[in-house]
Amino acid sequence: MVFLKGCPLRCIWCHNPEGLDPAPVLMFNPTRCIGCGDCAAVCPGDRHGFTDGIHTVKNSDCPRCGKCADACVGRALSLTGREMSVDEIMKEVMRDESFYRESGGGLTLSGGEPLYQADFSAEILKAAKENGLHTCVETSGFGSSEKVKLISQYTDTFLFDYKATGEEEHKRLCGVSRELILKNLEMLSAGGADIVLRCPIIPGINDTDAHFAGIAETAKKHKGIREVQLEPYHRLGVSKAEQLGLSDYYDGSVPEKEDMERHRALIEKLSLKKVTIS
Repeated sequence: MVFLKGCPLRCIWCHNPEGLDPAPVLMFNPTRCIGCGDCAAVCPGDRHGFTDGIHTVKNSDCPRCGKCADACVGRALSLTGREMSVDEIMKEVMRDESFYRESGGGLTLSGGEPLYQADFSAEILKAAKENGLHTCVETSGFGSSEKVKLISQYTDTFLFDYKATGEEEHKRLCGVSRELILKNLEMLSAGGADIVLRCPIIPGINDTDAHFAGIAETAKKHKGIREVQLEPYHRLGVSKAEQLGLSDYYDGSVPEKEDMERHRALIEKLSLKKVTIS
């Protein structure tokens, strides 16, 4: 799994908020801070404060130089994200070549959003295919059709998100229109792409009959969709958001297994497609 940074969407439940910004971002875990002040001593600006033994970090104007993270003996600070070349990535990926051969696995691009760096994504996928690897791309589908066509040349399976039903609802929950997303989904399906429709289910947000009907209708409409995969909301992104200083991050409840099974059965009945829960 190769995670690429940068995403044009702003889904309220994003489980990888550290991947939204294309640049490296500073994360601060206060439970690991020992209050030594070494970070403040090396910071090129006044971005680390200590008041009554409490360490605060000003993320908004951080230069992201990483000096404070390097100086942090308690590893409370970390700079997430780094620049790598295709060759560097493939060297790392191919260290596990024997496991791919044994399991039938391969390389998956995720994010962030791989279409945000479409040309670079295409180069990684091309290199993976040249090394005989199966390739997957996890995508929101939000990108130019030209870029989608580019990466589709080297992609065996698209793990394609379907997040919300209805234009206004999609804008409210994800920050962008879904028009281009649906256009790209139709284009990939018509072109013979292998597609798994990935559907995050967030209690109280999109677990509605209208959304389930929308998932089923979309799956039934496109021949390229071989499976629908429901993804129950989890709270792994909450602590990441706190470490990034994001105060307005969504913090909801995890769906019950019985509810997820009921959703799965309903969508399978309506779509006539295989539906699984991840």
